[in-house]
Amino acid sequence: MLHFFFTGIHCFTIICSLRLIRVFRVLNISTFENESKILGKALRDSLRKIEIFLYIVLVIVVIISAMMYFIEGAEHGFSLTPKSIYWAIVMLTTVRYGDISSQTGLGQFLVSTVMIIGYAIIAVPAGIVSAEMVRSKTEKCNKTKNGQAVVQKMIMSLFIVKNAVKNLMLFKKI
Repeated sequence: MLHFFFTGIHCFTIICSLRLIRVFRVLNISTFENESKILGKALRDSLRKIEIFLYIVLVIVVIISAMMYFIEGAEHGFSLTPKSIYWAIVMLTTVRYGDISSQTGLGQFLVSTVMIIGYAIIAVPAGIVSAEMVRSKTEKCNKTKNGQAVVQKMIMSLFIVKNAVKNLMLFKKI
């Protein structure tokens, strides 16, 4: 507030903004470190699948924008192909500004199809990442169970060897 009354005190604004860092202490973000590692690993493991998915979405955007450009034409606001690409991205992301809208029946049918595809596009990456998280968690549990099983087998074999040695010692005494 002082910088409104006195000129040259902009450094106080920087200091006040640094005080904002204390908010992170209140949120105690460090308690979520393990969960953020799990999510980060799932995102890294599913990166290739998401890249392929985004490539397919890009192809869909280009095809839909070209179709809309030829269906509606310049008289309905689709004057350029880049403007049609903008419209396709806005429709697929379910934002729908309304600055460009279809007027023909075939165009409205295409809009309805694009809306449904847009909802599917939202759901697919979430499914990919969550499936990757479940897979990594299952692998971790399997490794732990297999490791425990190996340790239990080793303990059992040691117990058997110990009993065999004990029986041999008793047999030699007789």
